[in-house]
Amino acid sequence: MSKIQNDLLNPNPNRDSEFYQVIEGFARNNKLEFKEILEIFESEINKTIAKNIDPEVEVQLVEDAENKKVYIYNVNGSVVEDSYEFDDEEKINGDEAFELDPTRISFIKLSEARDLYGKKLEVDDVVSIKFSLEALPEKSRNAIMSGFNMSLRAQIKLKTYEAYKDLIGSKLSAKILSKYKNGSFNLEFEDGVTAFLFKNKVNTKSKMELGSYIDVYLENINLENKLSICEVTMISPKEIEDAIKREIPEIANGDILIVKIQRNVGIKSKIAVQPNPERSFDYDVISSIFGEGARRILAVSQSLNGEKIDIVRYSDNKEEYIKYALSPAKVIDVLYQKGTNTYLAIVQPEEVVSAIGREGNNINLAAKLVGAKIEVKSTEDAIKDGIEFNKSNMYEKPLFKATAKNDRTKKARSQYFDNIEIDLQDFKADVQNFMESFTDELVNEPVKEVKAKPKAQTKLNENEIENWFSPENIQIEVEDEDEYDFIEQIDFEELLTKEEEETEAKAETAQEAPTAKKPVEKYKKAKVELKGFKVDNDLANYGLDGNLDLREFEDEWDE
Repeated sequence: MSKIQNDLLNPNPNRDSEFYQVIEGFARNNKLEFKEILEIFESEINKTIAKNIDPEVEVQLVEDAENKKVYIYNVNGSVVEDSYEFDDEEKINGDEAFELDPTRISFIKLSEARDLYGKKLEVDDVVSIKFSLEALPEKSRNAIMSGFNMSLRAQIKLKTYEAYKDLIGSKLSAKILSKYKNGSFNLEFEDGVTAFLFKNKVNTKSKMELGSYIDVYLENINLENKLSICEVTMISPKEIEDAIKREIPEIANGDILIVKIQRNVGIKSKIAVQPNPERSFDYDVISSIFGEGARRILAVSQSLNGEKIDIVRYSDNKEEYIKYALSPAKVIDVLYQKGTNTYLAIVQPEEVVSAIGREGNNINLAAKLVGAKIEVKSTEDAIKDGIEFNKSNMYEKPLFKATAKNDRTKKARSQYFDNIEIDLQDFKADVQNFMESFTDELVNEPVKEVKAKPKAQTKLNENEIENWFSPENIQIEVEDEDEYDFIEQIDFEELLTKEEEETEAKAETAQEAPTAKKPVEKYKKAKVELKGFKVDNDLANYGLDGNLDLREFEDEWDE
């Protein structure tokens, strides 16, 4: 190539080295091969020149790895007569800046071609013409870079797709890079590939702090996305599957198959299971999943931050499947609504709330699990509306016996009386002592007397207790009921008159002393209480005026 052609098309000799460094940087930053970036540039240069300059141009980029240079050639250049004039020739020797004629990358004059390639060249021969991007118009250079960026992103997407297509459904660790205004997040995998987490795919119970790492499931790879093509989720049913496989070996080894999972993240999930038809075993699939004391299923729930897990037995019979899916509610019957994809579940009135669940969670998950619309109606409403259904299940015995009323607590309460013996044999003597002490209190100074210690109670054996309830003893107690008549023989009026006289006399000499509560008030109160005192014949008649069993009152013990 002549000096003039070379100077015009390659004004800066360092451009070849700089171009090499640019390509190397793009390859390193985007984890692509040098050759891949080289091919992208080559393709975009060809497209731009073909569109804006000459469609016959064929550009090739040649790598000189040893010298770290990249050369640009049009390998389809054409030799023209020396008389051929380019549009920029009149301006070349001028002082004003000018724009190079872009056709110089397509044609070379005969004399200049012979200087470069030899004397045998003739007009219209094909030769290679070397040039740099500076030889192109600014508009073309901008178009090349714009096309390059688009193609680079497409290449990165394709590379990402190839790397992650087999990981769809897998759990990955991702770093939270940023949060968008709409509540979505931009994430980054460990290899630098970015991912997009939609707002409705975020687990609201998780802490979403910038810079922190979270577990996500790769849900989709969308090549149409302008930015991150990897779409991830934090609420994938696959998380349930992984958790249950960790805790249930029968599912992990394939004895029990998971048919379908429906999930309301953080609240409840329903898992339909069935035995593997290709295997034989002698245990119940539901029982084995729950484990002893439901330990297995509780472990699954705990690993999911307390999310409730319902295990549903799968059935090919849709009505039966719906019965299982609405657990824990007990379904009486399921009726198919002809001409629709709707089923009516009949339940007892007390089971309606359980079947629907809080905010409809139970019935919604069940409907998604079985793939049909489910409506719930109580047996009362069904009968009222004239709906015919199988009523035999209304009278089935419950699967579990009714729980006894806190029997353990009752037993604990009754222990308070284990060492207490109450003997009514001494009751009459105690009443007599009480009345005597009460009379003394009215007559003497208001100083309480020490109550005589009742005689020690004798512990009874079983034979003595049984004798209490014998007909002979019951008759004796009835005959002796008049032993309490001594109370009526007390002359309370005489005691009252005497007490009033003594009180008036003392009041005159002790006006400055603190006024004590008058004993007469005590008397009046006691009189009212004792006026209706009478032996309880019912107790005597049933032999219950002996030792009392206070266990009946144990519920009041804590009140």
